[in-house]
Amino acid sequence: MAIDVWLAARSGAGRMPDAQRIARVRQKMSHSMAHLVVVDRGGVSVGMALAEPFREDHGTGDVRADWGHVSMVFVRPSSQRLGVGSDVVRQLVSEGPWPNLSVWTRQANAPAQSLYRSCGFVATGEVGLLAGIETIARWERVSPSLQHLTPSKAGSRADRPLKARPESLR
Repeated sequence: MAIDVWLAARSGAGRMPDAQRIARVRQKMSHSMAHLVVVDRGGVSVGMALAEPFREDHGTGDVRADWGHVSMVFVRPSSQRLGVGSDVVRQLVSEGPWPNLSVWTRQANAPAQSLYRSCGFVATGEVGLLAGIETIARWERVSPSLQHLTPSKAGSRADRPLKARPESLR
């Protein structure tokens, strides 16, 4: 199950969530507008990704047509560095209802940035702070049919500074 992958990854990183956060994540995973992907290997769920409709104004505004926001990508610690993350993100890209995707990641998280880059995402230049202390950066993957457009025409907001923490990171 996806929640088990998420819990294992959080626990493995030394960040065991409280009951309120677990309830919020369950709610996000079951939302009717969310797209959840789970990768199994040997009958065990080892990776998961969740995308939701992309909202303007840093997660509080209107839904942007044709855009999804990747709010979670997690891999069980025992399955990391084995291609599971790539499988999960590529499955999300191919099966998700949105032709374009956006994701925030910590600037210090080089493995995540490498993963997104290998799956066709590019850094937008938009940055912000997570919990007021960690710098995060937004990446996006524009549909191949729109790649001839400049990032601003395809929907990037790199020129607008982040005013608040993205909704999915709350």
